[in-house]
Amino acid sequence: MQNKEFKTQVENAAYSIANRLRGVCVPTNERIIAAAYLLYLTGKQNYSFDNVNEIIDNDSFAAQKKYFITNFVNEETWKSVQPLANEYSSDVFKEIVLINDITNSRFDISTPKSITELAKKILNIKENETITDLCCGYGNFLLNVATTISTAHCYGYDLNPSCKDIMDIRANLLGVNIKAETINVFELAENNKLINSFDKLFSNYPFGIRASGMTDFAEKFINTLTDVNPYIFPGTSSDWIYNSLLLRLMKKDGKAIAIMTNGACFNSSDLQARRYFIDNGFVEAVIALPNALFNSTTIPVTMIVLSNFNRTVRMVDATQLFTKGRRTNILSDKNIEDILFAYNNNTENSTSIPNDELKINEYALSPQRYLAYNIPEENKENYIAFKHVIKQIKRGTPIKASELDRLSSNEETNIKYLRLQDIQNGIISDDLHCLKELEPRQAQYLLKDEDLILGKIGFPYKVAVAKIIPGQSVLPVGNMYAIELDTTKVNPYYIKSFFESEQGAAALKSITTGVTIPIISVDRLKNLQVPVPDIAEQNKIANEYLAVLDEIQVLKLKLQKATDRLNNVFDKMKEGI
Repeated sequence: MQNKEFKTQVENAAYSIANRLRGVCVPTNERIIAAAYLLYLTGKQNYSFDNVNEIIDNDSFAAQKKYFITNFVNEETWKSVQPLANEYSSDVFKEIVLINDITNSRFDISTPKSITELAKKILNIKENETITDLCCGYGNFLLNVATTISTAHCYGYDLNPSCKDIMDIRANLLGVNIKAETINVFELAENNKLINSFDKLFSNYPFGIRASGMTDFAEKFINTLTDVNPYIFPGTSSDWIYNSLLLRLMKKDGKAIAIMTNGACFNSSDLQARRYFIDNGFVEAVIALPNALFNSTTIPVTMIVLSNFNRTVRMVDATQLFTKGRRTNILSDKNIEDILFAYNNNTENSTSIPNDELKINEYALSPQRYLAYNIPEENKENYIAFKHVIKQIKRGTPIKASELDRLSSNEETNIKYLRLQDIQNGIISDDLHCLKELEPRQAQYLLKDEDLILGKIGFPYKVAVAKIIPGQSVLPVGNMYAIELDTTKVNPYYIKSFFESEQGAAALKSITTGVTIPIISVDRLKNLQVPVPDIAEQNKIANEYLAVLDEIQVLKLKLQKATDRLNNVFDKMKEGI
């Protein structure tokens, strides 16, 4: 382990290189690495040469990388950083080349060391296995593998030629052998020798691309997928296309890990891709990682583990297992240990979900969905799809605010309208606004007695049970569902008490979509698994719930009377003044 003093020197030297480069150019990662490598060579050569070309030509390996080095460090650039050679040892500059992300540049898109360490341990790489990294970047993952498992056969592929050069330089400094190639990774699928040839694979591929925006080589690969089983469409996330490439190159008994976007794990545009992967048993595990692990983005990402013949998917929520850093979060050794424990054992952060259960949840691969609402094994026989106890679901009346203003009445009438803001703490206000009249088309939306009211947007969702006075009409308006339940099967107040419980709230959260505006769809609501014990047990829970509700009403009445007295204290007391 590095001592603290050496680590400080490395940080200071990296900062000094970047700062000196700013005077003549933009201090990109490539320039910082090339400059640090030249400074390392200068110290190694006992400061015998000042000219860039002479420094390079005096080292046989550096001479092979002459184009890369001189492309990023010319004589002017070299003059700006050369004085640093007298301030730090060559070992300091070597360390900068090996851990370039110490600069914390927002342009650094390399895979954080902690992610590569977690991936390596989950892959459980053995001696003499064949390993590859697609879109390998600067080779962080392969260098981690090669330095700890010397007999592993490592291959890296990336489209950026600078990435290959940097990985080659780093491998040379570490004395390990990695075969790197500059290539569009989708060309690999056209090489019959590489298909099903790798034991373990890793990829931290680009984020945020759709199938319709990919390269010609990717399109050729996509065509081979859609010809066999059409699960890739123009709107499909590129994550699943890269994942398909990993499967194409993976041995039958192999394993692959990819870092993918969270959205591809649950959004509707990727449903068919998820269906294909899960139905064919390709998904072994999904780990939701913390946010802000990368320098270049703060978004949380997902680690997906791919292999063959999986009947369940291991779900791990690691979003809270991190150590806060200065600019980014990191996975400490203890965090990695905790994630691996959750990966191998059922904990509050992990579980295994059968593929059949994933199917009824739209093949969603978000661990939080299943961990937040994990049905107890001993009570599973009581759970059924919500649709089996529903007679009808109606949405709130679609009505414009201007039309509602026109129909509103300041005088008391028997026609009321209900908005979500009229529901507080599960209780519908006694002072609903009135309407002058009810238009014929609106009659179909009227609430029935004991309809369950459920907010459609905005987690946590509001829940209430309608109590309709004879001769009164109540029109629900806005973003809510009015659910007519089959009261021979369920007690509405029992269902209300369930949705307001922690377990029920987790259940509703599990079917929530949307990030900016959380929302529940009708289809997801119908397929939600809810506990439905025998009616006697439901009535017992409902009666207890109603008793507490009555107590709240009494307390509200007492509070109102006390508030009225408080407002009249001065008027009553001033008579004695």
